Amino acid sequence: DPLMTREVGMLIKQLHDNGVTILCVTHDIRLARLLSDNVTFLNHGKIRAEGAFTDLALRETDPDIHCFFSEAQR
Repeated sequence: DPLMTREVGMLIKQLHDNGVTILCVTHDIRLARLLSDNVTFLNHGKIRAEGAFTDLALRETDPDIHCFFSEAQR
């Protein structure tokens, strides 16, 4: 539901801007890009990469991770 996603995203952003630390698990890569300071990429329960969203999206060489972030740029 795009409207609900936007409302939840705005609430999370407000909490973050007020200094609240938030752990958000999502498959919505666009939401993760907008809200994150850091991203952890998990595959089958194992950490495959972590860091700033733009660093992972632009510099990651793992083909699975690169493909995942490429989809987000569309």
